[in-house]
Amino acid sequence: MRIGIVSVRDAAYHPNQRLMEAAQQRGHDASLINPYALRPLMRGGQLGFGPNPEGPRPDVVIPRQGALVSDPNLAYVRQLELAGVALLNRAQPIAIARDKFHTMQCLTAAGLPVPDSILCNHRDTLAACAASVGAFPLVVKQTRSRQGSGVWLAESLRELEALVDRDLEPKQGFLLQRFVPIQGRRDIRVLVLGGAAVAAMDVVAAPGDFRANIHRGGRGGGVPVAADLRRLAERAAHCIGLDLAGVDLLVDRDGSPYLLEVNYAPGFRGLEQATGLDVAAMIVRHLETEYSP
Repeated sequence: MRIGIVSVRDAAYHPNQRLMEAAQQRGHDASLINPYALRPLMRGGQLGFGPNPEGPRPDVVIPRQGALVSDPNLAYVRQLELAGVALLNRAQPIAIARDKFHTMQCLTAAGLPVPDSILCNHRDTLAACAASVGAFPLVVKQTRSRQGSGVWLAESLRELEALVDRDLEPKQGFLLQRFVPIQGRRDIRVLVLGGAAVAAMDVVAAPGDFRANIHRGGRGGGVPVAADLRRLAERAAHCIGLDLAGVDLLVDRDGSPYLLEVNYAPGFRGLEQATGLDVAAMIVRHLETEYSP
């Protein structure tokens, strides 16, 4: 089976390296596809790729451009889909998952629990927006960000105004979200593959940080996936339409769960280290089951 991995990162990047290793160990031909090198092309009434495509078309493609995937690079994934190439995650679910507020909208419409959130796009409405989702401190998020960047905690309206003036473009829109205190809460990453929760880890925030994120210095530990949390993560991935998803959720001190994000191209270095599972091999085996020609 020919497996393509769409990524702007090179073969040394952990997910790319591990996926290529796992594919080769199982007898498949895996290669990286740089979306900037191949562009969607319509010529002679046919869908294609230019300017100089090389080699045979892959049997299945894993899109991994990351949370900041641009519209032109998403168009490349859409072109693959329209051309009949099998995709681990399709273009429209990726378009939803890259936008944090769009994700929150879909999850809420499906009856799934998310923290109270509002999309703000004008500085003059900051006080009213903040009051609509709760008391300070409040979480502030760019609609598109990755690995814990673009996320802040505002302790007061004055601090929120200064943050907007310094780091945000209001017209692009940003989220204000109810903050669930770190003390007494659990932060969990669940990997969903083919509709099933296959691995999970607790994530403990780095000292002094409110963001429980491995890329921000957090620590991960493997945990059994409780049945209710497993179902919640599976429903979240299904709601967005993702075949592979990293679902971030928290459980507050009262035991209530909330979905935070649904990632279409989750990193899994921390998950492999915390659980001892070969996540890359699990993904390749899934491709064999679902997409072998």
